[in-house]
Amino acid sequence: MRKIYLFLTLSILTLASCKKSENADPLIKRWYIYEVERISIYSDGRPNESSVTPTDDPREFMEFKSDGTLDSYVGTGTYARKNDVLELRVGTDFVSYRYTLTADRLELNKAEKVDSHDMQTIFRLKQP
Repeated sequence: MRKIYLFLTLSILTLASCKKSENADPLIKRWYIYEVERISIYSDGRPNESSVTPTDDPREFMEFKSDGTLDSYVGTGTYARKNDVLELRVGTDFVSYRYTLTADRLELNKAEKVDSHDMQTIFRLKQP
């Protein structure tokens, strides 16, 4: 009886430790870009033009790891999160995005000034 009790206790502890080792952070995984939207806006706020480019290339990915490193289709680097901003550094390039995240979708949104208008770029990523 003691052996059965010991076996059950060890089994429960093993299962519990496996459960804890699963990453509860939904960002920590490989994401695939499925769509890129670009929106051009005049300086007075009127929309200029917009385009949506679907992509289905499995080579276009971003993989966020729990140690703060990033593998992506453009290279390896690091990332940091500050509230709703995700900062990415690959080599000497640095970019920050506002992001929204669900269990199976990630959206990276960047606004920047380009010539006489604003440009908003939205990367939409998903799980395979």
